[in-house]
Order: sequence, then structure tokens, then C-alpha cells
Amino acid sequence: QKGQFDPKVYQIIKEIYPVIMKQYSPAKRTSIALSLLRLQDELLKLSDGEKLAILLASLGPVGVKIGQYLSENQNIIPNDALRSDLASLKDRAEPLPKLAVLDTLQSAGYKLENIRVGRMLGSASMKQVHEGWLKDENGQWKHVVFKILRPKIKRTIDEDLQVLRSVLDYLKTTRGIE
Repeated sequence: QKGQFDPKVYQIIKEIYPVIMKQYSPAKRTSIALSLLRLQDELLKLSDGEKLAILLASLGPVGVKIGQYLSENQNIIPNDALRSDLASLKDRAEPLPKLAVLDTLQSAGYKLENIRVGRMLGSASMKQVHEGWLKDENGQWKHVVFKILRPKIKRTIDEDLQVLRSVLDYLKTTRGIE
């Protein structure tokens, strides 16, 4: 079946998922569980690789980055179909609402009357890119590109890195993985 992977890898995932969930706040655990519940019927139709991609995406930006890393490393994931399923994480970032983009730009010191935000050019796990226009000191509009960091991304990454440390400690202790 498409995206199948070694039962040993599947067993490790089954073991580390509770370790991951234990590290997150109750609010984050609830958010992850609800997002997976909403996909429950769809998950039954997916390959293991697609399920793993959804699981990693539900963990947030660091989970997405892990999936992207795994998708590009044949020495870690030799199965082409599984790497292909994980590569889908590159296209999965939900765009920020325009109000969040404007709030972020305002927090960065831009005055709303001096900017215009156009179409989104790209959306990734940690930032989003928009075309835009910026009024210069002469009142002329200049075409620019805004790179917007996702709100609270630093806190999210710090939390996710702590979770990864816990997972690595668990794997070192139980599996001897360095």
C-alpha cells in the first residue's frame, strides 16, 4: 500500500505520541485532539504516510519541519512513497487571516495608513509572504514584499523544542537512539 513503512517505525511513533502529548499544555493537547477528531473519517482512507503527515502537521511548525526534513532524507526514510507523503507538508500551511497580517505589520512599527497589503505570495509553517505597497516620505507608493512571521511563533517553537527534547530523551532511554 502507498506510503507503508516499517512496523518498527510505526511502533516508535505509537510510543512517542503519548510522550509528545504529555509535554504540551492542556489547551494545545485539546487543539491537537480536536483537529485529529475532525479528520477521523478521512484518516481511515489514508495511507500510513499520509496519516503521519497529518499527525506531524497537527503538532505545529516544528512537526511540519520534522516532516519536511524526513521527506528530503532518503537515508532516514528509504521508502519513496512515504517521503512523498511527508513532502506534502510543504504545501499545508494555513494562511493567516488578513487582520493578523495587518496586526503583525502594525506591531512591527508600520502605520496602517502607510501600507497596503496585497495578495499572498506564499504561506509556510513559520512565515507568510504578501505583496504590498509602502508609502515613502514623499507620499509615493512603492511596491514591496512583506514577510510576516506567524504570531507567537517564538513561543510555539520554544514549546515544540522542549517536546522534541523529551522525545529524544525517551528514545535514548528506551531505544538507545542517539
